[in-house]
Amino acid sequence: MSSESRTESDRPGRAPSTRSPSRQAEILAQLDKEREQTAIDQASRRLVKAFTPARQDAVPLGRSIETVFGKSGLLTPQRQAEMKRAEEHQAAVDHELAVKNLRTHSGVFPRYAAATLGDVEYVRERLNDEEFRLYLRVRDQLASLADVDGTVVLSGDNGPGKTHLASALVNGFCAVLRAARYVRAIDFFRAIKSTFGQPGRTAEELIGRFTAYRLLVIDEIDVRSDSTWENNELRSLIDARYGHQVSTVLVTNRTKAELNGADGSAPYLSRSLRDRIRQEGGILECTWRSLRGEAGR
Repeated sequence: MSSESRTESDRPGRAPSTRSPSRQAEILAQLDKEREQTAIDQASRRLVKAFTPARQDAVPLGRSIETVFGKSGLLTPQRQAEMKRAEEHQAAVDHELAVKNLRTHSGVFPRYAAATLGDVEYVRERLNDEEFRLYLRVRDQLASLADVDGTVVLSGDNGPGKTHLASALVNGFCAVLRAARYVRAIDFFRAIKSTFGQPGRTAEELIGRFTAYRLLVIDEIDVRSDSTWENNELRSLIDARYGHQVSTVLVTNRTKAELNGADGSAPYLSRSLRDRIRQEGGILECTWRSLRGEAGR
């Protein structure tokens, strides 16, 4: 038999193949799978080795993984929580700055800068039970202006804390980001007169700003010249604020009888103003004893 006629199985050193084609395919597939797993295992070991701290000051694995997530555009739950806390903190800072800005421009005197309607400890010590109930009633009626707009008069002799209550109300409005302003009547009229003959400044613009406040307190309305011009300006301002549905508080030492002319004298307030006050709020009388002697009262 010639060498050319030998079959594969007849060659020296070769054992006859007994594997079927399907078995060979299974073996090849298993080899491929083992090679893939080996590559994955090697890659995992390299990753762990790369992120394992070699020094005491090295970045921990968790932090490194967070960096990888961050660069990939994904956020870990921890990072999401951190971002939420940062947003809440920034919102609180922004709110505090906004409140501070409103209070800075509110016109409230530094003496009453910290006044609040809840500050009643000193009042409780100074007044008897009946007086304290009256104080709380007046305070609560003032506080209701935060919910329902109105025009009210805070009336009473010197010392019961009228300015303190009015300033506390202004502070309360500012605390919830509602623009509020405290002004004495004499300063309001002086501000209007200061615009006369001044280029770029008009009384209408000034009155427009005072009309826009969510709350306007005009203190000492009886400490002024009481001229026809002043009365007309005051009535026009209150009418404009009524139309804008915002609250106005007038503070005076005059009694309710004097304001309405019930004591036989001429009414201090004009008929139209009295009608507006009667319709929108009324006169709150501070008839308890004087609280003078306490700073800020």
